Amino acid sequence: MTPETIRKDETVGHKIRTTFTPGVVLTVDDAELLDLTRQGLVLDDEAVAKIEKAEAAEAAKADKAAASAEADDKKKG
Repeated sequence: MTPETIRKDETVGHKIRTTFTPGVVLTVDDAELLDLTRQGLVLDDEAVAKIEKAEAAEAAKADKAAASAEADDKKKG
């Protein structure tokens, strides 16, 4: 295997969110990242932070509801 092949196989993935699917984290290579960025489709860090904060709050709320339901089940049973 040549060094060029090794580098080609070890592509670096960038985790991004796009404007058309902000709830989905995509892994893209350098060329895709450049293309999406040029088109203005990659969310900026501020928008990503807001989405991640909202997702974390929703997950915490779901965890709290599940814990409450489990506690209720133990009281009944």
